[in-house]
Amino acid sequence: LYAQVALTTMGLTKEFGRLVVMCGHGSTTENNPYQAALDCGACGGQPGGPNARTAAAILNNTDVRAELSERGLDVPDDTWFVAALH
Repeated sequence: LYAQVALTTMGLTKEFGRLVVMCGHGSTTENNPYQAALDCGACGGQPGGPNARTAAAILNNTDVRAELSERGLDVPDDTWFVAALH
């Protein structure tokens, strides 16, 4: 389950705040793969806004939260995930 892997990889498994910000980062590197890799090897210089929006949508889904709860990862009902771009 993507949501479980995402949360556990980030260490978000308990004591959730009421608001959790999934923040991607921007990048302005163009036509220079070497520089893009130095900006961020994980994303290859691509902006992370779409990933943050997708993660927030998945993590706010009630069916996803129910599945997470069955797997022992309880996200409180009053916790909301929001996307941001730095």
